[in-house]
Amino acid sequence: MNLAALSVRELGQLLATRELTSVELTRHYLARIERWDSEIHAFISLDPQNALAQAEACDDELRRSVPRSPLHGIPVALKDMIDVRGVPTTFHSKLLLDNVARADAACVRQLRDAGAIVLGKLATHEFALGGPSFDNAFPPARNPWNTSLHPGGSSSGPGAGLAAGLFPLAVGTDSGGSIRGPAAMCGIVGFKPTWRAVSEDGVLPVSPSVDHVGPMARSVGDAALLFDVLRDRSRAGDMPAAQPASLAGARIAYLDGFHRDDCDPAIAAALERAFDCLRAAGARIERVEAPPLAPMRAANQLIMSHECWALYADKVLARPGDVSRTSRRRMVAGAFVGERDYAAARATQARVTLFFDALFDRYEFVLCANSMALPCPIDDEAQFHATAPKQARAPFNLSGHPAIALCAGFAPNGLPVSLQLAGRRARDFTLLAFAEAVETALAVTPRWPEPKDSQS
Repeated sequence: MNLAALSVRELGQLLATRELTSVELTRHYLARIERWDSEIHAFISLDPQNALAQAEACDDELRRSVPRSPLHGIPVALKDMIDVRGVPTTFHSKLLLDNVARADAACVRQLRDAGAIVLGKLATHEFALGGPSFDNAFPPARNPWNTSLHPGGSSSGPGAGLAAGLFPLAVGTDSGGSIRGPAAMCGIVGFKPTWRAVSEDGVLPVSPSVDHVGPMARSVGDAALLFDVLRDRSRAGDMPAAQPASLAGARIAYLDGFHRDDCDPAIAAALERAFDCLRAAGARIERVEAPPLAPMRAANQLIMSHECWALYADKVLARPGDVSRTSRRRMVAGAFVGERDYAAARATQARVTLFFDALFDRYEFVLCANSMALPCPIDDEAQFHATAPKQARAPFNLSGHPAIALCAGFAPNGLPVSLQLAGRRARDFTLLAFAEAVETALAVTPRWPEPKDSQS
């Protein structure tokens, strides 16, 4: 049985009926990691013995009682800016190699309370800025579809590892698209919840005005299960649950202007197919013009640079030679952002928020592009900087509305293509249910990369 091909719900049923043990499941993932991660570099830290000890404890409890949650006995991996007690939180940086966490982050405590297994820490871009760097403490994660390609960022380890089947669930962060970017490049699902629906306690900040913590998975249903565990009930306790969604009658705004001028043809075609599919299913979908995308992206980048520099300038200035060249360039740019420019960017953020609030008065959901470019070579810095801005994720970081990226098919070269859906603030479960209905309607045949040496 290829356990990596099963959904979390399917794995949970096997665990609950004792047809599978958590130890067996964890060993399955550890074997895939051992076979493949030397090429993909998804992990920064991994403690197999600790993971197996957690699995044994889960099996013990499942023999005596019912599962705590659908995640009981399920391994979950974490982007390495999330604290795990006793483990360094490095931010993929030489500056923080000795930054050992004294306590679990709030989201890690929630995972443990749900019975999940904390498997390890995953690669990111240094300080979640810049891009893939080869002068860093750790090698950059690579795309398992083609290891010469970038897997997206900055939640690059989660995206690469999920596509490779190294674990079934991951927790990432998203300040300018960092959950949804790897979703696009690796063909997975990335969900950026409503701003602050998941606690940032114990997560190293990048830019508090736009930071989000959220689930990454292989399917919308799996992402929804993880979000239900992660959500901060003190902030989002009254978040309404959703019934299975019907596409018929759903009011959808299609923001095709985001990708009209500069988009890979395969991605544009997939978005049009999604438009036609939704219309054929009875959705009330209309093409709607949005404000220009470039100023939104610029405002998001300026806010991130300014706030990140304010947080970490002392560390960078104390040891500039220990910061990768790519990250140093992005971070130091924040030193030159004046208060007037920052205020202007925050004013743009307010206008973007008002636009989407008004749009969601008329429509329930938004359909738009995620990335407008396919993955670029990981070692081509010029190509990376040319393609990285080709994305429509920043608007929802600015506005704080929930947004989800999911696979919409495959390009002629076999690489996945992605679309993005957004919904009303604090209606995260409604968006997740709708996205699952879209996923079903698109009927994209699941396809995943496998190690070259064998099928597993």
